[in-house]
Amino acid sequence: MWIRRNAASIIDRILMDQDFFIPFPKIQAFCKQKVFSVHFPIVVQTSQFHWGPTPFRSLDCWLEEPSFLDAFKKEWVQLTGEAVEKKLKALKKPLQKWNREVFGHIEAKRNLGN
Repeated sequence: MWIRRNAASIIDRILMDQDFFIPFPKIQAFCKQKVFSVHFPIVVQTSQFHWGPTPFRSLDCWLEEPSFLDAFKKEWVQLTGEAVEKKLKALKKPLQKWNREVFGHIEAKRNLGN
């Protein structure tokens, strides 16, 4: 990042050694939309590997919200007998819905604050 008087720029880059391209000739890099940072995430992808589904993610603020534990327990109990991996996958949609209801659209709120 550079700042000059009343102007600033954030330069998101990726740096790779030339030898990196030998085992990955079809490598691609692209920017995704920024969410919680001023930086754009850069995704490096090869056509040779598929790493599987996105891992289960949660936000720290969920643990501080009193209604989270009730929402989590309600969904978790309904999945009794399922493997943990299946439970976490099944929890994704209900927790996303709960997150929108409790916290709203965080990105929109963050942009309003700027």
